[in-house]
Amino acid sequence: SKLGQEAGQLPPGAEGVLCMDWFNGCRTPLMDGSLKGSFSGLALHHRPAHLYRALLEGSAFGLRWIVELLREGGVPVRKFVATGGLPHHNPLVVQVYADVLGESIMVHPSQQGPALGAAILGALAAGEFSSPGAAIRAMSVPKAGTAAIFKPNRSNRTAYDAVYRDYRRLGDFLSSKPNL
Repeated sequence: SKLGQEAGQLPPGAEGVLCMDWFNGCRTPLMDGSLKGSFSGLALHHRPAHLYRALLEGSAFGLRWIVELLREGGVPVRKFVATGGLPHHNPLVVQVYADVLGESIMVHPSQQGPALGAAILGALAAGEFSSPGAAIRAMSVPKAGTAAIFKPNRSNRTAYDAVYRDYRRLGDFLSSKPNL
């Protein structure tokens, strides 16, 4: 899309626009559905592409926060796999996530992974299989390989580290003032 192309031309940090993507509350890690989303740092020269990129970055920062908490809690997070149609149709999203996380992200070759997962869970709930493993073995078609692997751009990661610190500070402030 034109918007995605324009956003892809912008530097990390969307030229000062920062998004808290809490438009439906912040379920994880703050567990507060009353929190509100916001854009900050807007000026007259900013365009829709800045908002779009800031939204992608805000979403990626939220995931980074969750991954950091998991690792601090002793949960090993070793591999990132993007599934569904979005990573196939919008590589900017996956690259931003790789850069923010500082981790490689594999794009699963099937665009139907989420639908298959839902079908497997449905079959389990209906009692068709005795275990998740049995359902997966019966319903999955092995497909070797990956569609793509997105590796983090180190200079983008460095830039995102600074923006992430701002994201966390803004998040701390906004979560202490839920009526804003």
